[in-house]
Amino acid sequence: MEIYNPASSPVDLSGYVIDDLVGGGGAPYTIPSGTTIPAKGYFVWETTNYYNNSGGDDVTLKGPDGTVIDQYHYGSTGYDRSWYRSPDGGNWATSQDTTPTKGATNQ
Repeated sequence: MEIYNPASSPVDLSGYVIDDLVGGGGAPYTIPSGTTIPAKGYFVWETTNYYNNSGGDDVTLKGPDGTVIDQYHYGSTGYDRSWYRSPDGGNWATSQDTTPTKGATNQ
């Protein structure tokens, strides 16, 4: 999972939470204290076996107070394919990226 910072200054992600199904699914991941995203940069969380590929899942970012900041539901995905916003920080694309590039601009 990647989080993009469209701002012209760094963003502190300390205490933000990455989750799948809110109130269910896998155990939420709390972003460690001191984690920042540089201006126009990316935070990349690499994990395996957290999100479902065949049955679909939710991808959720929550603030430290539990407020849902962003959420996306997908029906299914294939190996080495990604759902993304285009351009970075824009609207969710209607198709998957077949050439995902970790930490780089979505095309």
